[in-house]
Amino acid sequence: MTYPYPSEVIIRNPCRGNCSTTTVGSIYCVGCSRYWRDIVAWNAMDDAEKIRAMKVASYHQEAKKMGLVEGDNTDYDQASIHSEVERRLRETDPEAGTPQGG
Repeated sequence: MTYPYPSEVIIRNPCRGNCSTTTVGSIYCVGCSRYWRDIVAWNAMDDAEKIRAMKVASYHQEAKKMGLVEGDNTDYDQASIHSEVERRLRETDPEAGTPQGG
């Protein structure tokens, strides 16, 4: 898969320095919203994997805003939650695509 950016662009680590996966054992970080496995594997990931990890994080942020998941300590079927997030976003804005990370 190709992406619309020059190959010299570096995808930076989104860590904000307030990681909850190590301090309170959250499954999703309260700082960057990444899944714990994505945090552990980040330095070994290629660009496509990093983009996927950030997409998962943005869906998690939206799912929390929508009340679909309770906090960062609940593991869930990501595919079904992501589908529900997209469905709800389309209901409110038919032009909406995938959530934007924040």
